[in-house]
Amino acid sequence: MTAICILIGNTDNKLTQLEWSEYCRAVRGMCEAHGAVHFSGGSPTDAAWQNYCVCVETDTPAVLRRLIAKRRATHQQESVAWLQGDTKLV
Repeated sequence: MTAICILIGNTDNKLTQLEWSEYCRAVRGMCEAHGAVHFSGGSPTDAAWQNYCVCVETDTPAVLRRLIAKRRATHQQESVAWLQGDTKLV
């Protein structure tokens, strides 16, 4: 399995609160549909910015990446951080 951490943000405030929450739910939903989510969380509620991270283990990283990229564009975001690697137990 491949481990992926997907990090999204709304630091430029392009998205309203409702749009941001929909974007977060959509990203998490895609991750849940394509693997096992091990963590999801965001910046503190009183932070001056909005960030969200989902860590997922998946057998279909290329499919998930295409879906995330499409959703990014739908929500007018310039980029998504994608951190990918193999899971190692230590």
